[in-house]
Order: sequence, then C-alpha cells, then structure tokens
Amino acid sequence: MSDNDGATPEEQLLFACRTDNLDLFQTLITSEENPQLNVNTTDRFGMTPLHICVLYQSTEVLPLLLEEEVDVDLREKGKGDTPLHVAMRIEDSDNEEMRNWLVEQLLSAGADPKVRNSANEKPEDLLLGSAKESEKGQEVRRMLRDAEAENTFASKGDVVDEDAEPSDDEPPSDED
Repeated sequence: MSDNDGATPEEQLLFACRTDNLDLFQTLITSEENPQLNVNTTDRFGMTPLHICVLYQSTEVLPLLLEEEVDVDLREKGKGDTPLHVAMRIEDSDNEEMRNWLVEQLLSAGADPKVRNSANEKPEDLLLGSAKESEKGQEVRRMLRDAEAENTFASKGDVVDEDAEPSDDEPPSDED
C-alpha cells in the first residue's frame, strides 16, 4: 500500500502498524495534512492500531504509537479483547519473550490488567497450560499482578501524605 493508492490516513496507519513500517508511521503522525489523525481508529473487526501492533508484533512502531494519545484499553469487536488480551494470546513458547515485552510496554503505558473481555476473562486468564508454569509465564503473571496491585492502590489515593505541612490545628510532632 502506498501513499497514493487512495487509502485514507487511518487505513495507512493501520497498514503501518500491521507491517511495522516506521517511516510511514512517522510520516502520518507528523504530517500537517493529517492534523486530526485518529490513532484509535478501527478496522472492520474493531481492531485499533494498538491491537494490530501487538498482534503483528510491530516492535518498531509500537513504542512510538504508545507516545500518542492512544486508548490502551479499547476492546475489539470479536472477543472484546484489549491489546493486553491480544498479547497474552501469544502461546508459542518461542515467542514468550516477545509476549512479555509487549505486555511490559502496554502496562508501562497504563493498560489495565483487570479489564475483562466478552468471555469475562482478564488477560492473565489467557495464560494456559505449560506457559503458566514456564519461567517467562511466571514473569508475565508477576508483571500483571504487580500492575493490578499498583492500579488498585493508586485508585484509593494516598493513605498518608507524609509531605504535607502540619496545620495549626494539629498537635506538634516529636520532630518539632
């Protein structure tokens, strides 16, 4: 697919993500002709550029896409999977390291490991069989659980604000 074959900028974006075409991606993102480029556009299956980057393991485009205002928790039409679910569906033992890298990238960008798909599965639920017990499987489970715990703690707010200045209504501390 070239720039001149009639494809819309969003179709070209999906193509760049599918083919890991960094040059096309950067051209689209920086082009003044596309000031309203929708980085959360979907294909006919409801897959966003982020879903496609993960599915096709587009290691060059993915980090740059995550720098854009992309919604990391959008669900696709079919199974209701988020990009994190898509990453967890990588089952081939030869690709465990790639799966973990993808998961790490998504979690770093704020993906929520508690989001469930249409089958009521969290991303961690998709790790099956021997993949669950492998070293890389244990590593990705730890990443997901840590992120879930961090998200839960962050949503509750600070328990104690140690940096807060004492008010005049409070008794002095031992440090005063």
